[in-house]
Amino acid sequence: MNCCVSCSGLGGVTQVNEIHIKPHFHLDLWLVFTVQNWLLDMSCTVLTVDPFNPHLLEWCPLKRPGVADYLHFLYNVTSPLILIKLTQTLFEPIFHVCIDCVALSVCRYVPLLLVLVLFFTGCFTSREQQDTMPLTAWVLLLPNAMYYWYLITEGQSLILFIFTFFTMTATVMHQRRRGMFLDSNGLFMMYSFSAALCLVMVWVLCLWNHSVLRKRKPPGLIFLPKPTEVYSLYLQPHI
Repeated sequence: MNCCVSCSGLGGVTQVNEIHIKPHFHLDLWLVFTVQNWLLDMSCTVLTVDPFNPHLLEWCPLKRPGVADYLHFLYNVTSPLILIKLTQTLFEPIFHVCIDCVALSVCRYVPLLLVLVLFFTGCFTSREQQDTMPLTAWVLLLPNAMYYWYLITEGQSLILFIFTFFTMTATVMHQRRRGMFLDSNGLFMMYSFSAALCLVMVWVLCLWNHSVLRKRKPPGLIFLPKPTEVYSLYLQPHI
């Protein structure tokens, strides 16, 4: 919730008026976030799976950096800038912590999820200003959820995402006790994570009895096939 205070005096009496600014959905931020993740991250993995594609070899011979290398470089440049843009909505100490995490972290999922959680903590408003998700947010919901599904499955980071989702849920429960509710940005994040975990559940159930993928996975409680493994089994031989 954003508010500004204006003071006016008349006859020695000071009057204080609070002007509340209704939170709005950050379409520009989430659109850039989704597009760069699809074009520079997910497409990089697809190109890496099939580096000997004749069309790719025409553009980038083996002795030179490939298309995936250029996309990965662009992703490493743009992703920290978007994360920093997210943290600019928070107060200054958290802003500097997030910059350090982006710059120094070894695991790329940790700074991403950390910044998202910190941004999520600022997506609460009072009941009077509570709003719903606009149509543009619903349009971006599925692409954003599919990117999270890709990070969970390809990056084998299910436990990390579940921990993040539980942290967000606990934050919602704590804020509701204080009379605060999610704004449109918070609802977008919550629904995106929920949809991504549902996609992971459907993905695992569809491949649960796959004998080939079962043999490739080490024994354990978590069976989470990678999309690149499924691609190499079914799609790559026919291309």
